[in-house]
Formats: sequence, structure tokens, C-alpha cells
Amino acid sequence: SLALNIGIITASLTAANLMGDFFRGWKYLLGRMQVYDRKDIEAAILSFDLAYKSSLASGIIGFIMGIVLMLVNLTDVKYIWAYLAICLLAVLYGIVLAFGLFLPCRSRLKKMADGKND
Repeated sequence: SLALNIGIITASLTAANLMGDFFRGWKYLLGRMQVYDRKDIEAAILSFDLAYKSSLASGIIGFIMGIVLMLVNLTDVKYIWAYLAICLLAVLYGIVLAFGLFLPCRSRLKKMADGKND
């Protein structure tokens, strides 16, 4: 289910043509690249915003997939618990990625764009 979350985030960044900005944002955050242009950092903020929204959506998609798999196999009890675990893990991974990784990184990039780099 973590692979599903990362796959959906990657697909959405690629479809929006923001993958390069996403990696550039990581370089800004890790201090490996100096910010020269406000436009570049705003594109990185946009990519982290999309990653934040995509990770929440991927958690919901994984939850729905787990529920469907669970309902298909209602006759066998051992599968019900396994698919319920998939449901909960997909939601957990989506929430952790969104609120634990992408939202704080986006906030830090916004501070960098405003010149409040601490």
C-alpha cells in the first residue's frame, strides 16, 4: 500500500509536469542548492502542494481498493482481516506522507520564498 501511495504521487507529479520542480524543492530544503529565483521556489511549492493532495487521495484510493477486496472475499474470514489491514495502512501512509512530510516541507519552502529562512 505504500507503493500505491508513492506511485499515485509520482504519477500526479509527472502528469502535471512538476517532477523536476519537486526534486528542485528537495535540493532547496536540503541546502544543496541556493534559491536564485522566486519563480523556481514557487514552482517547488506548487509541486509539494500537489504531492500533499495526492498523498491524501492515494490513501482514500487504497482504502476503497481494500474495502472492495474485503467485500469480494467475505466468505473466507482470514482474507477479511488482511484486506482490512490494507485499508487502514493505506490511509495511515497517506496521512503520514501528507501531514508528516509534504505539508512541513511546503511550509518551509514558503518561508524561504518570503525571505524568512531560519
